[in-house]
Amino acid sequence: MEDEDAFLGNIRFLVSAAGCRFIFLDHITWLATGLADDDERKKLDRLSQKLKLLAKELRFCLIEISHVNDDGKTRGSRNISKVANTVIMLDRDVTAGSNLMRFIIEKARLGGRSGPAGRAVMNQEKGMLVEYNIEIGDHDEA
Repeated sequence: MEDEDAFLGNIRFLVSAAGCRFIFLDHITWLATGLADDDERKKLDRLSQKLKLLAKELRFCLIEISHVNDDGKTRGSRNISKVANTVIMLDRDVTAGSNLMRFIIEKARLGGRSGPAGRAVMNQEKGMLVEYNIEIGDHDEA
């Protein structure tokens, strides 16, 4: 991404003028794709801080999707998870061919608890995640 200010201006417009209360950024590391490693980290550090301040100023929910590296840390910049109020990890054992996904709250700055937060499976017919019922090993048909 060449122009950070234009990007942030677009988000400001979506929230202020278009009334969006939830903004999904999938995924944040693409904003620095193609840069040298050090430049990518610095750009993501700067952007994650600016996005945090913008969300706080305009009082909207910003949901940033990011991959993790081999060490389980946020890919590209650790600042992404450091400035976040909440970090939720979605985990699935792709090597076993599992369709079961686990949600784990890794960080809950605003008074919440961390730890396991549920399970879900993908309902292919509906194109949506449905809650996994642990007791019977099945998913909710909702």
